[in-house]
Amino acid sequence: GWLAWMPRIPQESMPISATRRYYPLTRCIRCLDSNQRLDVTGDLASALNLDRPKGALVANLHPKSPLSAAGIKQGDVLLKLDGRDLANAQEFNFRLATLSIGDKAEVIFQRRRKSFRTSLALMAAPEDPPRDTSTIGGRSPFTGLEVMNISPAVADELGLPASAEGVVVSETGRSLGRRFGFRRGDIIVELNDHRPKSVRDLQAALQDRLGYWDVGILRKGRLIRRSFGG
Repeated sequence: GWLAWMPRIPQESMPISATRRYYPLTRCIRCLDSNQRLDVTGDLASALNLDRPKGALVANLHPKSPLSAAGIKQGDVLLKLDGRDLANAQEFNFRLATLSIGDKAEVIFQRRRKSFRTSLALMAAPEDPPRDTSTIGGRSPFTGLEVMNISPAVADELGLPASAEGVVVSETGRSLGRRFGFRRGDIIVELNDHRPKSVRDLQAALQDRLGYWDVGILRKGRLIRRSFGG
């Protein structure tokens, strides 16, 4: 899930006795994706001064997520959700998935060997930037692909990392682009000398009509380079 417009809590202003109130808006979809949370192993527990392996280590966090809005930061260890101990990252996500629209949950976490408490408000991933869904026309390896700008909402829908940005292939259908090997979820990171940040950037780059296309796509965390024409 995501929370775009809530104030951050200063790092040193969250004693265990304090909670913060936020105003929930809608359904929380996802707070962390599979590349952002880690189980606390025995070695990690020792390094973090925990009495045993437990909780979920926040390895990365989208700046607009509810956890970020609640003051939680990279490197924090989530220990309890609504009073229940968290054995690992999977349990955190399971318990989070049982919450409903407008719910708030109390989170106890550890930072720098100190425990803190905060209140987590759940809401939907924002459409920021707008997705600007477009189907690529003309004659190129991209012809017929549906593409859109990546926002937290789009990342959630397509199973992309929460930190993903730029332009993504949202549908291939029976397009020419599909025959050239593009897949749903491919992030277009390079096109010739361009690094498209938006659908408009990609469309502008395709207007160059150079007769060749050097393409870089990010697929499931792997950078793939392909060349067409020339």
